[in-house]
Parts: sequence; structure tokens; C-alpha cells
Amino acid sequence: MTDTEILRPLVDELIGRAAESRQAEGAELFAALNSLEPVPRAPVATVHELIPGEHWPLMLGEDSLRCRAADARALEWRLQRDLWADEHIGDDRPLFAHLVVQAAVHPLKGWGVQPQRRSLGGATTAWRDDPPFGGGIDLGKLTYPEHEHDAEETGRRLERLSELTEGRLPIHVQPPHLGHHPFDVAVSMRGMDNLLMDCALDADAAHGLMAFVTEGLRRNHLWRESEGLYNGVPSPCGRYCTLDWAFFHCARWPDGTAPLPLTQEWAYVSGQTSAGLGPAKYAEFVQPYNERLAELHGEGRVYYHGCDCLDEKFETIANLPGVRRIHVSPWSSVGKARRVFGRDVVLEVHAHPTAVFFTHDRAAIRAEIEALLEQAGDARLDLNLNDIHSIAGNPCRLGEWTAIAREASDRAGPR
Repeated sequence: MTDTEILRPLVDELIGRAAESRQAEGAELFAALNSLEPVPRAPVATVHELIPGEHWPLMLGEDSLRCRAADARALEWRLQRDLWADEHIGDDRPLFAHLVVQAAVHPLKGWGVQPQRRSLGGATTAWRDDPPFGGGIDLGKLTYPEHEHDAEETGRRLERLSELTEGRLPIHVQPPHLGHHPFDVAVSMRGMDNLLMDCALDADAAHGLMAFVTEGLRRNHLWRESEGLYNGVPSPCGRYCTLDWAFFHCARWPDGTAPLPLTQEWAYVSGQTSAGLGPAKYAEFVQPYNERLAELHGEGRVYYHGCDCLDEKFETIANLPGVRRIHVSPWSSVGKARRVFGRDVVLEVHAHPTAVFFTHDRAAIRAEIEALLEQAGDARLDLNLNDIHSIAGNPCRLGEWTAIAREASDRAGPR
């Protein structure tokens, strides 16, 4: 059989499943929530995409891939994985009958310095980062990154994917970009310990590096805008916008026609590596630079991510321009988030994945979810099980958690 023939039944199944009414219901549930419209209950998202590959033979069987070409095998894997999840997990995330291809964006010039990583040796090696500014920041060595879009190569990628799927699915282009995480980039250049100490002992140096990095990221986004490389994918029905960074994220597709401006695009803003800063230092060395990037995007189109405890930083993050969604990890307080953000922001509330798979039974899972909902009060929220790095040999737990979360969400009622 050819790769196209092997993929054909998977495409058939995707088209069939995507046409089921529950997919549109899930899309509308998330989109309405993200528009701060009333919803009958909090949506539930069980994010299977980050489960490491070594766990998937438990779900898909050993040696499940039959395609020969590398790109066909990658598509076969993606379809098998997502179809299994749609059948066995049953969360509210919609399955759309479309595909996404990455635009061919190539670097012309980098930052001027290159972070290095070296092995420390051993049978199971550890790695050590060697930041280029480990001995001190030298802004004179830095340059602003520049890129080019190879439209012909992007076209070839589109053509190849269409060939593999016999032109039966719409295919959209997703552009890579440098992100909205300036502190993380600065850490890669200076080293985390060094940059944290700079924030305490050499504020001018820290601000200088942060300002340069932020401007580099800003220029990258403005370049994408000039090239018409919009970071968002319309659903086949044209009513919704899905984003690469949230996997499940559905919002209303913006008004207007392509090419769309940055003000119509959602942004994923973060400062994950700044967890070691207290709230005052965070407000000084992270927030102003995140704000410069958030300002590029429209009102209600900014998501803030942070897996660390953000309780004492929520009030600062609330000033982020356009913030609409806030990550509330198991280490942050849902109640504190509710008190700070009220009903003006969607709380992305996360259960603890390690507890779900290693220590909780069904009763404990239910108790954790019910406690999160009680702490949230009348907040607008969705319930999430994400960052699943091990399923502990129990793939059934994915569906079990989802069912319990949906039952609890139903009982909690409208948002």
C-alpha cells in the first residue's frame, strides 16, 4: 500500500468524527467562555498532546505506524493519537477536520551570541547550559534576529500534505516565531542564577539585557505582521480560531479578512524562569517587558502562563494589557486568582497531574476538582489536566479524570 492509501481511512475517520455535533458544542463552549459570555458549565480539557511518546504504545499498540516517508509517518502518528484521544478521553476540546503546516521561516541573523549545552557524560547523561554571558553581559555582542519567509517552500509543504490526504482536508499555515517570553530568552544568554543576582545587585545590566531582548522579540512579531504570517488557524466552519500553544484553545474567529494584524492575534505571554523573583522584583524586571509585547495584541487576546505559584504576582499580572486568560497551576491559589481578577479574566484551572496518576483514587480526584470549583466561586474558568509526563501505565485514568471533571462541572452549573 502507498502512504496515501494507509492514511485514507484515518482521514475518513477524522472527517466523520469532526462532523459530530459534540465537536461544535465543545468549540462553542470554549469560544463563549473566552469571550466572557455565559456558559452552562465550565469546559473540561484533558491535554494528551504532551504525553511522551514512550507511553503511546499502551494506547495505540506497538509499531502502529505503517507509512514509509517521514512526513507521512508524522501525519499518521498525529492522526492516530488525536483520534484515539477523541474516542477514549471525551473532553470538551473540539476535533476539527483540518491540518496545519508550519511556514518555512528561516533565520538570516540570530542574537549574535549562541547559548551552548554540553553533556556531563554518563550512561544516562545530564546536560549543562553554558550561557554566552556567563561571565558578564556585553550588549555590544548582541544583534536583533532577522528572518525570511520562503513562500515557495511553504507552498511545497502545503502541496505535499494535500497530496498525502488527497485534497480532502483544508490545510492552514502556522508561522514559527520567537515568542513572548523575554525573561526566558535573557536567562538563556546570562544563566538563571546570574540573571537573578543581576536583578538584586546590578539592575542596570539586567534592564539593559531585558530591553534588548524585548525589542528583538517585538521586531520579530512586527516582521511577521508585515509578511502576513498570522498566528491563528480558522476552524473549517470559519467561526472559530484555534491556536497552537493551547492545543484546545477556541476563540471567535476575528472580524476582517487576511492578512490579519497582530491586534487580532492571541499572545502567549510568560516569565516562567523568573519564578525565583519576589513580587517586587517581578514587577520591576519582568512585567514592563511583558507589557511591551502584550501591547502588540488586541483587547482580550492575551494569555498569561505560569506553572509556579503566582499568588503574590497576580495583582501585577492583572495590569498586563489585553489579558483574558490566566494559568492557575496546582501551586497557585484559585481563590486568590478569583479575588484579583473577578469575572473579567478566564481562570485556566489545573489539577495536579502527578497526583491524578500516582496517588489519587477516584474519590480523591473528585475531591480535588470539587475543592477547586468551590474556591473559584463564580469565576469564569475551565478545568484542565495538562503537563502529563507519565500516565503510570494507566491510560484509562485519562478518561476517568475527564468524566469526573465533567460531572463536577455539570453540578457546579453556569458560569
